[in-house]
Amino acid sequence: MNDELIFDADGPVLLVGGYGTVGAELARMAAPSWPLILTGRTVQRGQQLANETGAELRTWDLADPAPFRAEISAVVTVVNDPDDRVLRAAISGGVPFVDITRWTTRLQRAATVAAMSGPTAPVLLSSAWMGGVTSLVAACLGDRLGGADTVDVAIRWDLADRAGADSVEFMDRLGLDYEVMRDGQRHTVMPLTDAGRVRIGETLTRVARIDTPEQFTLPLTLSAQTATTRIGFSSPASTTALLAAKARGHCHVVGWVSDGVTGCGAVGFRLCVQGVVGRPVAPVICSQMVKRTVISAR
Repeated sequence: MNDELIFDADGPVLLVGGYGTVGAELARMAAPSWPLILTGRTVQRGQQLANETGAELRTWDLADPAPFRAEISAVVTVVNDPDDRVLRAAISGGVPFVDITRWTTRLQRAATVAAMSGPTAPVLLSSAWMGGVTSLVAACLGDRLGGADTVDVAIRWDLADRAGADSVEFMDRLGLDYEVMRDGQRHTVMPLTDAGRVRIGETLTRVARIDTPEQFTLPLTLSAQTATTRIGFSSPASTTALLAAKARGHCHVVGWVSDGVTGCGAVGFRLCVQGVVGRPVAPVICSQMVKRTVISAR
Protein backbone atom coordinates (compact mmCIF):
# COMPACT_ATOMS: atom_id res chain seq x y z
CA MET A 1 0.00 0.00 0.00
CA ASN A 2 1.23 3.53 -0.78
CA ASP A 3 -1.05 5.44 1.59
CA GLU A 4 0.43 8.69 2.82
CA LEU A 5 -0.67 10.36 6.07
CA ILE A 6 1.38 13.51 6.69
CA PHE A 7 1.48 15.21 10.08
CA ASP A 8 0.22 18.79 10.16
CA ALA A 9 -0.28 20.19 13.66
CA ASP A 10 -2.90 22.61 12.32
CA GLY A 11 -4.60 20.07 10.09
CA PRO A 12 -7.93 18.33 10.54
CA VAL A 13 -8.58 15.11 12.46
CA LEU A 14 -9.24 12.14 10.18
CA LEU A 15 -12.03 9.75 11.19
CA VAL A 16 -11.73 6.52 9.21
CA GLY A 17 -15.22 5.06 9.10
CA GLY A 18 -16.40 8.49 10.17
CA TYR A 19 -19.98 8.26 8.96
CA GLY A 20 -20.85 4.79 10.20
CA THR A 21 -23.03 4.21 13.27
CA VAL A 22 -20.25 4.84 15.79
CA GLY A 23 -18.25 7.21 13.60
CA ALA A 24 -21.21 9.55 13.13
CA GLU A 25 -21.69 9.96 16.88
CA LEU A 26 -17.98 10.54 17.36
CA ALA A 27 -17.99 13.12 14.54
CA ARG A 28 -20.80 15.05 16.21
CA MET A 29 -18.90 15.13 19.49
CA ALA A 30 -15.60 16.11 17.88
CA ALA A 31 -16.85 18.71 15.38
CA PRO A 32 -17.10 21.62 17.87
CA SER A 33 -13.41 21.18 18.78
CA TRP A 34 -11.59 20.17 15.57
CA PRO A 35 -11.98 20.36 11.80
CA LEU A 36 -12.71 16.86 10.51
CA ILE A 37 -12.21 14.64 7.49
CA LEU A 38 -14.66 11.74 7.36
CA THR A 39 -13.85 8.74 5.19
CA GLY A 40 -15.66 5.59 4.17
CA ARG A 41 -16.49 3.51 1.12
CA THR A 42 -19.34 5.66 -0.20
CA VAL A 43 -19.24 9.40 0.37
CA GLN A 44 -22.92 9.81 -0.48
CA ARG A 45 -23.78 8.06 2.79
CA GLY A 46 -21.97 10.75 4.74
CA GLN A 47 -23.27 13.86 2.98
CA GLN A 48 -25.95 14.70 5.56
CA LEU A 49 -23.48 14.25 8.41
CA ALA A 50 -20.92 16.43 6.62
CA ASN A 51 -23.51 19.17 6.21
CA GLU A 52 -24.33 18.89 9.91
CA THR A 53 -20.74 18.93 11.19
CA GLY A 54 -18.96 20.97 8.52
CA ALA A 55 -16.60 18.05 7.86
CA GLU A 56 -14.84 17.26 4.60
CA LEU A 57 -15.82 13.98 2.95
CA ARG A 58 -13.30 11.65 1.30
CA THR A 59 -13.42 8.10 -0.02
CA TRP A 60 -11.08 5.58 1.62
CA ASP A 61 -12.08 1.98 1.14
CA LEU A 62 -9.63 -0.13 3.15
CA ALA A 63 -10.35 -3.09 0.86
CA ASP A 64 -9.40 -1.05 -2.23
CA PRO A 65 -5.63 -0.83 -2.94
CA ALA A 66 -5.99 2.71 -4.33
CA PRO A 67 -3.63 4.91 -2.25
CA PHE A 68 -4.96 7.56 0.11
CA ARG A 69 -3.20 10.80 1.03
CA ALA A 70 -4.04 13.48 3.61
CA GLU A 71 -2.32 16.09 5.77
CA ILE A 72 -3.80 15.73 9.25
CA SER A 73 -3.16 16.36 12.93
CA ALA A 74 -4.41 12.94 14.10
CA VAL A 75 -6.30 9.87 12.88
CA VAL A 76 -9.00 7.86 14.64
CA THR A 77 -10.20 4.53 13.24
CA VAL A 78 -13.77 3.55 14.03
CA VAL A 79 -13.91 0.63 11.62
CA ASN A 80 -12.05 -2.66 11.67
CA ASP A 81 -8.79 -2.40 9.70
CA PRO A 82 -7.93 -6.02 8.92
CA ASP A 83 -4.51 -5.28 7.41
CA ASP A 84 -3.43 -2.48 9.80
CA ARG A 85 -3.38 -0.17 6.81
CA VAL A 86 -4.28 3.00 8.70
CA LEU A 87 -1.95 2.17 11.59
CA ARG A 88 1.03 1.63 9.30
CA ALA A 89 0.38 4.86 7.38
CA ALA A 90 0.04 6.83 10.62
CA ILE A 91 3.28 5.45 12.05
CA SER A 92 5.10 6.09 8.79
CA GLY A 93 3.92 9.71 8.74
CA GLY A 94 4.44 10.44 12.43
CA VAL A 95 0.70 11.03 12.92
CA PRO A 96 -0.97 10.39 16.32
CA PHE A 97 -3.19 7.32 16.02
CA VAL A 98 -6.26 6.18 18.00
CA ASP A 99 -8.24 2.96 17.47
CA ILE A 100 -11.44 2.03 19.33
CA THR A 101 -12.90 -0.86 17.31
CA ARG A 102 -10.52 -3.83 17.22
CA TRP A 103 -11.21 -7.39 18.28
CA THR A 104 -8.77 -8.77 20.83
CA THR A 105 -6.62 -10.67 18.34
CA ARG A 106 -6.42 -7.69 16.01
CA LEU A 107 -5.50 -5.43 18.92
CA GLN A 108 -2.72 -7.83 19.88
CA ARG A 109 -1.44 -7.77 16.32
CA ALA A 110 -1.63 -3.97 16.17
CA ALA A 111 0.37 -3.71 19.40
CA THR A 112 3.03 -5.92 17.83
CA VAL A 113 3.10 -3.86 14.63
CA ALA A 114 3.40 -0.63 16.61
CA ALA A 115 6.13 -1.96 18.90
CA MET A 116 8.21 -3.23 15.98
CA SER A 117 7.73 -0.08 13.90
CA GLY A 118 9.06 2.35 16.51
CA PRO A 119 6.41 5.08 16.24
CA THR A 120 7.45 8.70 16.80
CA ALA A 121 3.89 9.85 17.60
CA PRO A 122 1.43 8.45 20.17
CA VAL A 123 -0.39 5.21 19.32
CA LEU A 124 -3.49 4.63 21.47
CA LEU A 125 -5.14 1.21 21.15
CA SER A 126 -8.30 1.93 23.11
CA SER A 127 -10.52 -0.91 21.93
CA ALA A 128 -12.70 -2.20 24.75
CA TRP A 129 -16.38 -2.39 25.46
CA MET A 130 -18.18 0.90 24.71
CA GLY A 131 -15.23 2.30 22.76
CA GLY A 132 -12.84 2.03 25.69
CA VAL A 133 -15.13 3.42 28.41
CA THR A 134 -14.78 0.29 30.56
CA SER A 135 -10.99 0.59 30.57
CA LEU A 136 -11.10 4.30 31.43
CA VAL A 137 -13.45 3.68 34.35
CA ALA A 138 -11.32 0.77 35.58
CA ALA A 139 -8.20 2.95 35.38
CA CYS A 140 -9.91 5.73 37.34
CA LEU A 141 -11.07 3.38 40.08
CA GLY A 142 -7.70 1.64 40.17
CA ASP A 143 -6.03 5.03 40.65
CA ARG A 144 -8.24 5.70 43.67
CA LEU A 145 -7.25 2.37 45.20
CA GLY A 146 -3.57 2.55 44.42
CA GLY A 147 -3.86 -0.34 41.96
CA ALA A 148 -6.33 -2.87 40.61
CA ASP A 149 -6.05 -6.53 41.56
CA THR A 150 -9.38 -7.67 40.11
CA VAL A 151 -11.54 -6.09 37.40
CA ASP A 152 -14.99 -7.59 36.79
CA VAL A 153 -17.15 -6.12 33.99
CA ALA A 154 -20.76 -7.15 33.42
CA ILE A 155 -22.60 -5.79 30.35
CA ARG A 156 -26.32 -5.51 29.69
CA TRP A 157 -26.95 -5.03 25.97
CA ASP A 158 -30.35 -3.58 25.15
CA LEU A 159 -31.64 -5.21 21.99
CA ALA A 160 -33.18 -1.88 20.97
CA ASP A 161 -29.76 -0.22 20.85
CA ARG A 162 -28.13 0.88 17.60
CA ALA A 163 -24.91 -0.90 16.72
CA GLY A 164 -22.64 -0.83 13.70
CA ALA A 165 -21.46 -3.91 11.84
CA ASP A 166 -18.07 -3.99 13.58
CA SER A 167 -19.74 -3.67 16.98
CA VAL A 168 -21.63 -6.94 16.62
CA GLU A 169 -19.19 -9.01 14.58
CA PHE A 170 -17.88 -10.43 17.84
CA MET A 171 -20.99 -12.67 17.76
CA ASP A 172 -19.23 -14.62 15.02
CA ARG A 173 -16.44 -15.43 17.51
CA LEU A 174 -18.61 -17.03 20.17
CA GLY A 175 -17.40 -20.47 19.10
CA LEU A 176 -13.72 -19.60 19.68
CA ASP A 177 -11.89 -20.05 22.98
CA TYR A 178 -9.75 -17.17 24.22
CA GLU A 179 -7.19 -16.31 26.90
CA VAL A 180 -7.81 -14.42 30.13
CA MET A 181 -5.77 -13.53 33.17
CA ARG A 182 -6.97 -15.21 36.36
CA ASP A 183 -5.04 -14.99 39.63
CA GLY A 184 -1.97 -13.82 37.74
CA GLN A 185 -1.95 -16.79 35.33
CA ARG A 186 -3.07 -17.10 31.73
CA HIS A 187 -6.02 -19.44 31.23
CA THR A 188 -7.94 -20.47 28.12
CA VAL A 189 -11.71 -20.16 28.57
CA MET A 190 -14.79 -20.78 26.46
CA PRO A 191 -17.20 -17.98 25.54
CA LEU A 192 -20.61 -17.99 27.25
CA THR A 193 -19.37 -19.97 30.27
CA ASP A 194 -19.30 -19.00 33.98
CA ALA A 195 -22.85 -17.69 33.70
CA GLY A 196 -24.28 -15.81 36.64
CA ARG A 197 -26.68 -13.04 37.58
CA VAL A 198 -25.68 -9.50 38.50
CA ARG A 199 -27.68 -6.37 39.19
CA ILE A 200 -27.07 -3.64 36.62
CA GLY A 201 -28.99 -0.55 37.64
CA GLU A 202 -32.36 -1.84 38.76
CA THR A 203 -32.25 -4.93 36.56
CA LEU A 204 -31.04 -8.40 37.46
CA THR A 205 -29.24 -9.61 34.35
CA ARG A 206 -27.88 -13.04 33.48
CA VAL A 207 -24.39 -12.70 32.01
CA ALA A 208 -21.71 -15.04 30.67
CA ARG A 209 -18.14 -14.72 29.39
CA ILE A 210 -17.31 -12.92 26.18
CA ASP A 211 -13.99 -12.15 24.48
CA THR A 212 -13.29 -8.39 24.75
CA PRO A 213 -9.97 -6.51 24.41
CA GLU A 214 -9.89 -5.08 27.95
CA GLN A 215 -9.32 -8.59 29.30
CA PHE A 216 -5.99 -8.47 27.46
CA THR A 217 -5.06 -4.83 28.07
CA LEU A 218 -6.04 -4.28 31.73
CA PRO A 219 -3.57 -6.87 33.11
CA LEU A 220 -0.86 -5.06 31.13
CA THR A 221 -1.81 -1.46 31.90
CA LEU A 222 -3.13 -1.84 35.48
CA SER A 223 -1.25 -5.03 36.47
CA ALA A 224 -4.64 -6.60 37.25
CA GLN A 225 -4.28 -10.21 38.36
CA THR A 226 -7.81 -11.08 37.20
CA ALA A 227 -9.85 -9.44 34.44
CA THR A 228 -13.29 -10.75 33.46
CA THR A 229 -15.98 -9.44 31.09
CA ARG A 230 -19.40 -11.03 30.80
CA ILE A 231 -22.46 -10.06 28.74
CA GLY A 232 -26.20 -10.53 28.85
CA PHE A 233 -29.14 -9.08 26.93
CA SER A 234 -32.12 -6.97 27.91
CA SER A 235 -34.28 -9.91 26.81
CA PRO A 236 -33.82 -12.86 29.21
CA ALA A 237 -35.15 -15.16 26.49
CA SER A 238 -32.39 -14.03 24.11
CA THR A 239 -29.71 -14.70 26.71
CA THR A 240 -31.18 -18.11 27.50
CA ALA A 241 -31.39 -19.03 23.81
CA LEU A 242 -27.77 -17.99 23.20
CA LEU A 243 -26.49 -19.99 26.17
CA ALA A 244 -28.53 -22.99 25.02
CA ALA A 245 -27.09 -22.72 21.50
CA LYS A 246 -23.58 -22.62 22.95
CA ALA A 247 -24.25 -25.65 25.13
CA ARG A 248 -25.34 -27.57 22.03
CA GLY A 249 -22.30 -26.46 20.04
CA HIS A 250 -24.26 -24.32 17.58
CA CYS A 251 -22.75 -20.88 18.19
CA HIS A 252 -20.92 -20.91 14.88
CA VAL A 253 -24.26 -20.81 13.09
CA VAL A 254 -26.08 -18.34 15.33
CA GLY A 255 -27.33 -15.51 13.13
CA TRP A 256 -27.08 -11.83 14.00
CA VAL A 257 -28.15 -8.57 12.44
CA SER A 258 -24.74 -7.21 11.50
CA ASP A 259 -25.88 -4.00 9.84
CA GLY A 260 -27.24 -2.48 13.04
CA VAL A 261 -30.67 -2.41 14.62
CA THR A 262 -32.88 0.59 14.88
CA GLY A 263 -33.99 2.29 18.04
CA CYS A 264 -32.53 4.39 20.83
CA GLY A 265 -32.04 1.82 23.54
CA ALA A 266 -29.35 1.82 26.19
CA VAL A 267 -26.26 -0.23 26.86
CA GLY A 268 -25.23 -0.45 30.50
CA PHE A 269 -22.48 -2.14 32.42
CA ARG A 270 -21.47 -2.83 35.98
CA LEU A 271 -17.77 -2.60 36.77
CA CYS A 272 -16.21 -3.61 40.08
CA VAL A 273 -12.54 -3.05 40.87
CA GLN A 274 -10.83 -4.55 43.90
CA GLY A 275 -7.62 -2.82 44.94
CA VAL A 276 -4.34 -4.47 45.70
CA VAL A 277 -4.99 -4.08 49.43
CA GLY A 278 -8.21 -6.03 49.10
CA ARG A 279 -10.52 -3.07 49.75
CA PRO A 280 -13.43 -3.25 47.30
CA VAL A 281 -14.73 -0.08 45.70
CA ALA A 282 -18.42 0.56 45.13
CA PRO A 283 -19.57 -0.65 41.72
CA VAL A 284 -19.93 1.91 38.97
CA ILE A 285 -23.06 1.68 36.88
CA CYS A 286 -22.75 3.16 33.40
CA SER A 287 -25.61 3.76 31.03
CA GLN A 288 -24.75 4.74 27.47
CA MET A 289 -27.41 6.37 25.36
CA VAL A 290 -26.97 6.86 21.66
CA LYS A 291 -25.79 10.46 22.02
CA ARG A 292 -24.34 10.68 25.51
CA THR A 293 -22.68 8.69 28.26
CA VAL A 294 -23.65 9.07 31.91
CA ILE A 295 -21.45 7.60 34.63
CA SER A 296 -22.62 7.47 38.24
CA ALA A 297 -20.95 5.85 41.24
CA ARG A 298 -22.91 4.58 44.18
